[in-house]
Amino acid sequence: DDAASLGTRVHAHIDAIIKGSEPAEINPEIAAPVAAFRAWWNASGIEFIMGDTPVASMEYDYGGSLDAVGRRSDGSWVLLDWKTSKRIYAEMALQVGAYAQALEETYNIHCDSGIIARFGKTPPVDFEARSVLDLWASRDAFLDALNLQRKLKTSQFKEDA
Repeated sequence: DDAASLGTRVHAHIDAIIKGSEPAEINPEIAAPVAAFRAWWNASGIEFIMGDTPVASMEYDYGGSLDAVGRRSDGSWVLLDWKTSKRIYAEMALQVGAYAQALEETYNIHCDSGIIARFGKTPPVDFEARSVLDLWASRDAFLDALNLQRKLKTSQFKEDA
C-alpha cells in the first residue's frame, strides 16, 4: 500500500508539472523520482500537450487514463506512461498500445510512438525510459489478451457430458 501510495503521489506531482500547476513545495519522499523525471524531460525535447487524460475505445469496449501525450520537435505525437516499479515489463508496452488506440478514438490524435519512463522509489533513485518497439503491434497484442480474458470469463463447456 505504501509503495502504491508513493507511486500515486509521484504521478500526481508529475501531472501537476505538465499542467503548469506544480506546488511550491515538494514532499521529500517523492523529491528524487520527480528530479529524475525533470532530468529526463529536459533531455527528451518533448513538449507536453496533455497530462493525465481519460480515454476510451468504443470499438473495443475498454478505457483508462493515460499519463501524458506530447510532441517531438519533428511534430510527431508520442504517448508517455510513467511507472514507479522495479523494472519495465513487456505487458506495459501492451497498455501503451491500448492507450494509443483509445487516444485516437477519443481525440483523433494518432501517436507514432510510445515511451515508458520508470522512476525508482527508493534512494538511490534509478531511472530508465524505453521506447515501445511497435506501438500498433503492442495494441494488437493487448486486443488479443483482452479477447482471451473475455473468452475465459464465459463458459467453454456444454452442460451435457
